[in-house]
Amino acid sequence: RLQTPALNPDGSLTISCGDRDGGLLASNDAAHFAVAVSTNLTDWLTLTNPPVFTNGALWFQDLNATNLPNRYYRVIEWP
Repeated sequence: RLQTPALNPDGSLTISCGDRDGGLLASNDAAHFAVAVSTNLTDWLTLTNPPVFTNGALWFQDLNATNLPNRYYRVIEWP
């Protein structure tokens, strides 16, 4: 469940999300998540900077968002 993104002063984008079933997340859940980005919904790349887990949510920052006017995100969770 992606939350509303925040545009940072440096032009990067920060987005938080929670577990798909509403549970709280912790840093030991990191191995179960990946964040992918795309400019065309066909070609996806995994973000290289790791997500951060704070207050039960996963936070990730797209440092390259400043260079691209359109960007799509998906968070992949596996058991």
